[in-house]
Amino acid sequence: AFVPPPSPLRQLLSGVSPAGCRAAMPLPIQFDWTEDENALYFVLHVRGVKAKDMRGNVLLSEVYVRVNCHPALFEVDLLHDIDPEHPKTRCRVGTHKIMLDLRKKEPGIWEEFRAKGTKAELRERRQAALQAAEEREKQRVQKRDEWRQDMLKHGETEQWRLDRENREQIEKWELEEKQKWEADVYASFDEESGNLLPSASSAPVADGDLDRPDDPEPSDGRAAGAVVATPPLAATTAALDKAQKQAVATVMEVSDEEAARIRAERQLADHAPPSAAGGSDPNAIWTDKDLEDTEEYVPDVRDNPGKIGIRFTERPRPGVPVRDRGKRAPPFPKHQVKGDAPPMIAGEEPADEQDPVWLKDKADTLMSNGDYQGALNAYTEALKLALNARAFANRAVAHLYLGSFEQCLEDCNHAIRLLDRKSKVPEGQIPGPQDPQDQHVRALVEVRMGTAYLWLRALGEAE
Repeated sequence: AFVPPPSPLRQLLSGVSPAGCRAAMPLPIQFDWTEDENALYFVLHVRGVKAKDMRGNVLLSEVYVRVNCHPALFEVDLLHDIDPEHPKTRCRVGTHKIMLDLRKKEPGIWEEFRAKGTKAELRERRQAALQAAEEREKQRVQKRDEWRQDMLKHGETEQWRLDRENREQIEKWELEEKQKWEADVYASFDEESGNLLPSASSAPVADGDLDRPDDPEPSDGRAAGAVVATPPLAATTAALDKAQKQAVATVMEVSDEEAARIRAERQLADHAPPSAAGGSDPNAIWTDKDLEDTEEYVPDVRDNPGKIGIRFTERPRPGVPVRDRGKRAPPFPKHQVKGDAPPMIAGEEPADEQDPVWLKDKADTLMSNGDYQGALNAYTEALKLALNARAFANRAVAHLYLGSFEQCLEDCNHAIRLLDRKSKVPEGQIPGPQDPQDQHVRALVEVRMGTAYLWLRALGEAE
């Protein structure tokens, strides 16, 4: 007969998860607690706890406290009520511990923190505390949203006020500027007749007038510092209209054909050379004759300085395409003859070529790039300037890659002799500690000697 599977609710009550595996029970948390007249203190010992992991996992209500730190859980039904909204009621996370400071709603010594009763009573008491905590959380979220809306509204109101003040200030400045220019315009007209007064600044200035003072007395008998009366607005407006009509009438007296002809003559006069306009300018620096006698200067061709040597990078592996060499230098151009001439002009060499440390670093770089022949040459140049055990050891590797096993053994022997000479203690002195770097180089040299002996089939020497 077919047996239906148990429902998810029955599985949850029986301790079996819907997937078919039994749900694991949370682990208890070891804790210590103390109290005083006003507060209750819990210290939960949780190894490796972090503050960011406890966000949203701590519940503090009047009679129920729960701290979820997966896979451990701490929950307790308190004997009396606490004040979860008190500023000193808080949860702190320290090193491997969680500290709970719970302020009591009524002062007193409890002597015991855990409530006693049946499961139904404790469940009902806990449910009421959880509902109260949920209501407080809703009120807190609502107050936060209201405060945010109030701040946005206040910001908009403040922005409107600033915009209004700026607009009023701009309008005030425009009005002051308008009144200033109106006063200047009114001062240019006669108060009685409304006609435009003759302006001293627009009259032509004669040669004899240059020696006169800048502010002569007015010709109408008024004092130089007298204030000009402002004409009425109607008279000023009538005078402006009359002047505008006269100007329009003057412009309209010329027809379109005549205006086009006059404009063309002016353009020709502006673009015409001085000779075409009626002779050269007497005040010009250069005359037409001087310009005709002037010849264009053309510099002479420079002498050939001879051959100029250019230093190119040595070809590391002839015949290998650039794409197969990675970051190696490009090859020489085709049909390029490689001579023994010095790399620079007049026998000059760069300063780096005389530095053995720079040459050794260059050889190390070439070795890491796979250019063993170039590395061998660079090590050789460095050893010509200064002897070094590490340089001999590295050149032995280059010989090993190039198949020169006898030269590899010779370089290894040179490196060992230099190390022995360096570690030699003068007679009568106590030997000091060995340099770890020298010991490392010696071990590498011995390994390379063994490798070379193996290639030479000298198994006894290799051993």
